[in-house]
Amino acid sequence: MIVQERILRYAIKLVTKLTKQKRSLELIDCMLTELLKLPKIEHCYLYEVHHSKGGTIHSLLDAKQLRFKEILEKPWQAKDSTDVPCALTHCILKREPITSIVENSELTLVVYPFFPNSTGVTRLLCIESKDAALCQQIMKTSVVDILNNLFILYDQLERDSLTGLFNQYLLENSLIDFSRLATLFTQNANRKGQKPWLAMIQSDSIEKFQAKPGSSYSDDAELIISRTLKNCFRSSDLLFRHRDRCFAALLICDSAEEVECALNRLYKDLGQVKSHLVTESAFHISFTPLANDKPALIALEELNTSLDYSREKNDEKIVNFDKLNKLGTLKISAFKVV
Repeated sequence: MIVQERILRYAIKLVTKLTKQKRSLELIDCMLTELLKLPKIEHCYLYEVHHSKGGTIHSLLDAKQLRFKEILEKPWQAKDSTDVPCALTHCILKREPITSIVENSELTLVVYPFFPNSTGVTRLLCIESKDAALCQQIMKTSVVDILNNLFILYDQLERDSLTGLFNQYLLENSLIDFSRLATLFTQNANRKGQKPWLAMIQSDSIEKFQAKPGSSYSDDAELIISRTLKNCFRSSDLLFRHRDRCFAALLICDSAEEVECALNRLYKDLGQVKSHLVTESAFHISFTPLANDKPALIALEELNTSLDYSREKNDEKIVNFDKLNKLGTLKISAFKVV
């Protein structure tokens, strides 16, 4: 009876803290932080799971179509391999929690799946514990159900219904908070990048190509672009669909050169799908540093201004607003916050 009361107290404390979080990234950070405080839990980490062909997890035909993206790990540990444990694949295919012994360790891995209602994100919560039974008892006290409902709620509020990326409302209203969280996640993973940057990717013209039955070629194009973004950027880079044929990426890097290197890699990847989607000249990319006191709408205005410049100077596909502005290349008036 005493043990059961302790388990209920742990569960109530955990749920109380989880339900106070206002955004999905805050929920994830809080969840892993609080789980690590529970007895005998050594490591926690969370994966997003995507369909490599752009479909839904419900339409999965082969485990090889799964793509795992680690979002956050606490405490961070250097891994010898990027291969995910087999238990994660089994968890998705069986659609139920899985336990597995951690190789060369006294720990047991417990994996909990969280499936969305429709266009949301499938997630896997992984807990490595010295006492799997205790971990399972705590999570069974409605913690898993509450977490699943919170993830579904935040997906409805934060995610674009077509691509599954973060949506325009979140970009325009929560950019500063997301910048802080992305920087925190990068620091937790012991990466060098410390400065937030915002990049915008614009496709000016989408060539018609064979669309899937029941969809438009424009929707198919946006899905292909969003999938290319997911494959190109790191877990700590946050991706948004700003508007039709326009996407944004919040990157954490040390310098403008690092940002430009990442965006050049994206531009090359987008060029490789041009035979199905667009001519290579259809994409324009701009980026700007994101200071703590810079409102999102001003950052977006800066990017739109530099995109206009990129379209005029067709030979410049990737432009740095800050650099152009300091050189006086852009003819703009001072920005004002109304």
